Amino acid sequence: MKILIADDNIRIRNLINRLIGTVIRDYDVFECSDGYSAIKINRNECTDLIFMDILMPVMDGLTAARNIHAEQPHTKIIIISELSDPEYRSASFNAGAIDFIHKGQLFELPDKLKSLIEGQIK
Repeated sequence: MKILIADDNIRIRNLINRLIGTVIRDYDVFECSDGYSAIKINRNECTDLIFMDILMPVMDGLTAARNIHAEQPHTKIIIISELSDPEYRSASFNAGAIDFIHKGQLFELPDKLKSLIEGQIK
């Protein structure tokens, strides 16, 4: 499985990577700190899953998610954000995300990832 983590905070990227490792043993991880780089990496690597922050430099995560979803709709995108306003959650799904996790609730990530692998999240 190829996974991309797009977040401008390296600590969050490292945490997400560790949490993924509690569920998946064999995966390739790619990291970047902005939405533009996420699009480029996804084009080159055809990732299976992307964890994407919203607020990032160069290009925000929602714009990147829209572009990625339009180019490669099979790529699953989960938005990870500190923004808790329902409008951002709605905008995330409109951009093609399959799920939204508040950064304060990253402990949910392993269970959501297990559900995705088991086919419960479409």
